[in-house]
Amino acid sequence: EIQVQGIGGITYAQLISVAKSLKTVKASGNTLAQALPPIMVDPTVTTDVSVRAGSSIVLTVTDPAKWSAEVMIAGVVSFVPGGDQGGFITNPSLRALVSGATTVKLVNSDDPTKVYQLEITVTQ
Repeated sequence: EIQVQGIGGITYAQLISVAKSLKTVKASGNTLAQALPPIMVDPTVTTDVSVRAGSSIVLTVTDPAKWSAEVMIAGVVSFVPGGDQGGFITNPSLRALVSGATTVKLVNSDDPTKVYQLEITVTQ
């Protein structure tokens, strides 16, 4: 399964060229393992999130580069900053690492006095 997302300038002809260059391959390794889809969360509204280890929590925020986080219990989740990735913009996210619970304090640099708090539970 392949998903292509073009933002800001891919033409139909370019998309067809990419599609024609694809080759059929035989699956290798553990074909039963599948990546879990990200969980989309607005931290200005949501306060509690439960996810499985290996999942990602994508923060649906404006101005992604302006957000930072403090993870209270290190090792349960990790913060991945958002912003310009050299041609595209990503939202900040949290990667669920191991089972446990932690609090994450999120701050937008436009209003550093306002702290948004997420209670995150990670399960296997």
